[in-house]
Amino acid sequence: MKHFNFVKISGRWFIDVPYNGSVSDLEMVDGADTFLEAYSEGDSKVVHVMIMENEEDHNSGLYLYAIHGQTVKLKKKSQDWLGTTYEVNEGKYRGDVWLCPVFNLLMGESPDEMEIGIINTNMSW
Repeated sequence: MKHFNFVKISGRWFIDVPYNGSVSDLEMVDGADTFLEAYSEGDSKVVHVMIMENEEDHNSGLYLYAIHGQTVKLKKKSQDWLGTTYEVNEGKYRGDVWLCPVFNLLMGESPDEMEIGIINTNMSW
């Protein structure tokens, strides 16, 4: 199970991870920003996302997110050296979400399908 915080700064969304490159590499764009905005409901500065990688993650994560948040499935639509596009067909956002190569670096891969739990919060984990 992997946990990530996304932070809204000056109206733009960024993943909050240690990174030695440019901060612009961490900005969420091309649907990822709109996805986060939909789940933040326009007022939160932090959205916590948990990526469930296996059945055990799903079972333990589902309880937490059933109480405090939501789960959403993303399905890979396309991938190239620039990043991966996922399709979302449920929840508060429906459309494409593009994730840059930094995501692959953090995940170690670009899975065909992901189930993620989302909590709109200003609390760090």
